[in-house]
Amino acid sequence: VLATKTGDPTWLKRLVEWGEGAASTDCNGGLILGIALHGDAGRAAFTRLLWNPRWEAYGGGTGSDRWAYVGARALSLGTAELYKDLVARLTSGTGADDPWHCIRTFASLLRHRVERRWLGLRMVADRDESSEALCSLLFDWSTPHEDDSLIGLAGRVLDRDDPLITTLYHLEELLRSEVGHELELRTIASR
Repeated sequence: VLATKTGDPTWLKRLVEWGEGAASTDCNGGLILGIALHGDAGRAAFTRLLWNPRWEAYGGGTGSDRWAYVGARALSLGTAELYKDLVARLTSGTGADDPWHCIRTFASLLRHRVERRWLGLRMVADRDESSEALCSLLFDWSTPHEDDSLIGLAGRVLDRDDPLITTLYHLEELLRSEVGHELELRTIASR
């Protein structure tokens, strides 16, 4: 995480190499955040690692999911942008080698977005993303004839009984609850 403090740009390459080869997955959280903190120079590497199963960016036990979320925020990667990338990967076949990993990583990032816990870093500002817009983007169908939502996408690339689909339904419920809360706050503020 402190690699950027050295001012040595070669650290970015070392962090990526360690994460893709030598480091255990227990070390990935610090590597993930360290790559993100390289800013624009680390953006492409960070985006690649999110979808690479070797990095286990969804890992809650190791903290990789938290630091992936913080890294995305540090790079100003919003949920809508990450979802667009996920959809492109899964529909183009780029992420077809491990769609479970890609969806699990996105679900972990979305869970952190919904929970909105304090991140512990002053440099990572709260991203102003409307829950209503996100809910519409992720969970509404564009036509009544086909479920092209996040859950529909997951249903096409995973087994229908995969517990990850249940996780997505739970995240939808939490986000819809947040939409109601935002509406209440707007109503109170307009009085």
